[in-house]
Amino acid sequence: MAYTFIIRNQTDQTCSFYLFQQQPTYTVSNGAPSVIQSSCLCSGEVAPYSSSGSELEFVVDTQVFAGAVSDAITPTGAQTALFTTEVKADDTESLNLAVQPIEIAASSSDDTSADNTSLTLDPLGLSPPFNLADVSEASFGITVPNFDTGSVLGLYCGNAVQIHDGYYVLSSFIQPFPNIQINCAPIPAFYITVGSYAVGEVVPYKITGSNITGITFTGGPDAVITLDYDSGEFTPVVS
Repeated sequence: MAYTFIIRNQTDQTCSFYLFQQQPTYTVSNGAPSVIQSSCLCSGEVAPYSSSGSELEFVVDTQVFAGAVSDAITPTGAQTALFTTEVKADDTESLNLAVQPIEIAASSSDDTSADNTSLTLDPLGLSPPFNLADVSEASFGITVPNFDTGSVLGLYCGNAVQIHDGYYVLSSFIQPFPNIQINCAPIPAFYITVGSYAVGEVVPYKITGSNITGITFTGGPDAVITLDYDSGEFTPVVS
């Protein structure tokens, strides 16, 4: 089951586009504010539709994943290269990214959703999900252990997605403090805009203005959205 975006370039020149997800709400047990960052999920360029008939397709799995990454940057490194390392679905190990499919906490008091995972370090990992009463409604949780902040480089946690060909990308993320509980409420809403970023690159989080369109999925799975792009605007194609 997947969300599929099809872009038709109705201009007279080749254009580049990329996709990112609406940032979720994060709450942390120590009450400290967290800076949320976002990654490029899909990107590509496409020739004019009128002369080539070409379409650009972005595909994101509907399954929600908890994700964590560490040792991704050097202390002086640029965050624009933070998540260029991806993990294949059939990989048996990774030193950079850990993911777990996870459920979202329901509103009922007897909720048994597998809505929480425990982070482990050295090596990096996320436990199989389990139910935790402290997870907020419409969220999943990540339990962060105590650790020496000076010994862990580039540790980030958040929601991950699976894109085409079985790759995972950390969609949004925060830098966790030691010994806290993180609750993350992902939103099935995505934005497409003009520009060129590599999959996994940190992108500026801008959801309004020209050359950008937002799409929220409220229906069933396997939804397909087709968009025409021309004159700085995206127009949904009604079939």
